[in-house]
Amino acid sequence: MKVLVTGATGRVGANLVKALSERGHEVRGLVRPNSQRAGKLNPLDVEVVEADLADAEGVLRAAEGTEAIYHIGATMRARSDRDAFQSNLLGTFNVMEAAKERCPNLKRVVFATTDAVVPHSGFIPDLIPEDVE
Repeated sequence: MKVLVTGATGRVGANLVKALSERGHEVRGLVRPNSQRAGKLNPLDVEVVEADLADAEGVLRAAEGTEAIYHIGATMRARSDRDAFQSNLLGTFNVMEAAKERCPNLKRVVFATTDAVVPHSGFIPDLIPEDVE
């Protein structure tokens, strides 16, 4: 299966790229231009597309023809609320638009956040089972 992973150089994204690649999927990773962490993908079998999530054309290019999208990318430490909006909200919009416009054989979109949103107090919120459709 041809799969796009946004946030491919992050902690969760890089591990996901590795796992998908090991399972025989054709993986494409969306990476910020000039990312200092892009080198961590070098040993993995992944096609790298450099684009910011706020770059609609770049996201369209990355999503082209994929059958699954794992949208893991986000900005955790934005310089401003506007920067957070551009990357996180507009970026998610761009991913969904790209899925609609460039992925005629799309089977699924998985949108995930980071474990950083869960306080380290030991509290774990009720979760929706992954098999719910």
